[in-house]
Amino acid sequence: MNRIASVWSLVLLSAIVPGVSLSAQSPNFAMNRRLPHGARKPGVSEPVAPLFRGSWATHLPSSATRDAIQATCPVSAQNLGAVCGYVNVPLDREHPESGSIAIYFELYLHSASGPAVSAILANLGGPGTTTTGFRYTFYGVFGPALDVHDLLLIDDRGRGLSGTIDCIALQFGTAAFDPATADCAAQLSNANRSYGTGDIAQDTDAVRAALGYDQVDYYGGSYGGEDVTAYATRFANHLRSIVLDAPAGTPILDQSRFPLERYRTHAELDMLRNACSRSLSCASDHPAPGPELDALVSAIRKKPLVGDAYDANGNLLHVRMDETYLLNYVIDEPTGNFVSTGEVLAAARSYRQGDSVPLLRLGAEGFFLFDFANYGSSKVFSYGAELATACVDMREPWDWSDPISERLKKYREALRDLPPDYFAPFSAKAAGETYLAFSAGTVSTGKRAGTHRRSFARMPFFRPRPRCSSLAIRTAVSQSRR
Repeated sequence: MNRIASVWSLVLLSAIVPGVSLSAQSPNFAMNRRLPHGARKPGVSEPVAPLFRGSWATHLPSSATRDAIQATCPVSAQNLGAVCGYVNVPLDREHPESGSIAIYFELYLHSASGPAVSAILANLGGPGTTTTGFRYTFYGVFGPALDVHDLLLIDDRGRGLSGTIDCIALQFGTAAFDPATADCAAQLSNANRSYGTGDIAQDTDAVRAALGYDQVDYYGGSYGGEDVTAYATRFANHLRSIVLDAPAGTPILDQSRFPLERYRTHAELDMLRNACSRSLSCASDHPAPGPELDALVSAIRKKPLVGDAYDANGNLLHVRMDETYLLNYVIDEPTGNFVSTGEVLAAARSYRQGDSVPLLRLGAEGFFLFDFANYGSSKVFSYGAELATACVDMREPWDWSDPISERLKKYREALRDLPPDYFAPFSAKAAGETYLAFSAGTVSTGKRAGTHRRSFARMPFFRPRPRCSSLAIRTAVSQSRR
């Protein structure tokens, strides 16, 4: 455990290899902004294999059983000396007669003599994201351990090269969002309940068993933490260690308690306060950052700030900043750059003194129109797989079979039942209702999504209880438009 953890601490995952190669899976993919990546520039060659490496393999290890079927590796995996294959597992374990799905894996063998101490598993989660497509990243991180450990990368079902869910209209935005969603549900048909993290854990163990490993070290980042948790609760006897990197945990799945919204209204304000306290100039100018921020939230809740300002590209935008906008476009910076975080308190002071220009500028710089149209190759990130997994995993305050009107009612009731300071200093409306329209099935393509994008994983897309049909989805879509 110590060695695996120390290897990981050498470098941050998202920055280890400036050019992560995914070309074997997506020759012309458009990188999704949610994926950690360092895109290659035109004309720049594929990254070379690191100097350290394990054993170059031509066959599966002798410990492998007949359930592991060897297959030709993508070129970039071949360049790292991988051996690749599939393990067939039931698509629906409750109805195994309904068919199987091939779970793709890549195995990087250790160089020392004798059996491996363990196999290192790694997963970035998403959900919907390829695992093997980040082979250079994982190899760069765990390569130093490949003297005595093997590295095993597995694409979760519906993602990467494991029976990719490829809903063209939803993936590329070639149709309006609602009918594209309905078409994707119809495409999956009765299989729509089969992409939850519980099934993924069983797939992972099936691959482990097929390759003959007794012990694994499991790294999970982001939603990969859910994969690790699901595996640990079922197959703890095969876990040698786990490494969790900013993981999603089981509380995040209970949407009846609004964990993401509560976390954002607390942790991100703590981030802002801590950033100020660690800056000599900010700390001296703002000795009480908490009350200052609370005062700003209260002021713009009572009277939203309205005006025009230039964004970072020199475009003049009209800004209406209320507490919802402040939370979702400025403090929780939607572009992921967080370049404005250190300026919020200074802008708030200027606003109190009658100068609204700095705060309007931050609002203009944070605003963007979310592009629903193109998620690129589904083998890199499958939007259909993300929704299919999330709607099996997550618990909402309504029943999946409820009509849209009943979902909205139960949602608002759950929000109303929370303690009054649950999202303090923000109101429940600002923090909790920002994804209501989307999660209930009423947001269409082209809307601003700074306040909606975090709700994509909560769309009531698949699996009303006990299972969802395309007719049920189309009915829900029809009701959402009334």
